[in-house]
Amino acid sequence: MELTSSIYHSFQSGRLDDFYTRVYPSLLLFAARNLGDNYAFLAEDCVQDAIYQAYQRRSTFGTPSYLKSFLYQCIHNSAVSILRKHDSQQRYSQSQRGDAEPDPATAIIEQETLDLLFEAI
Repeated sequence: MELTSSIYHSFQSGRLDDFYTRVYPSLLLFAARNLGDNYAFLAEDCVQDAIYQAYQRRSTFGTPSYLKSFLYQCIHNSAVSILRKHDSQQRYSQSQRGDAEPDPATAIIEQETLDLLFEAI
């Protein structure tokens, strides 16, 4: 990412033209790589959220490298959150359809419960 001191200072003052022209594409590429092929379409959302958060805190960044690391960390965290959420949704969806692989501990408990039930009957 090409975050020069002039781009940093213009970002600090609230001007985003140079930032979007020179920094945005590399942030977008970073987000797409973190999300993978299946979720690369959400890369812009991750980058926009990171820029918005940075813009709100723009007066707290002391150096260009601090801003750069903040942006990368925000994008990474957002990508991980998206991937975790999707993984949860997939597991839930599979468990509702019955396609999920049964948990061995659950299978043992079910079998022991059935054994106790048959003994009681």
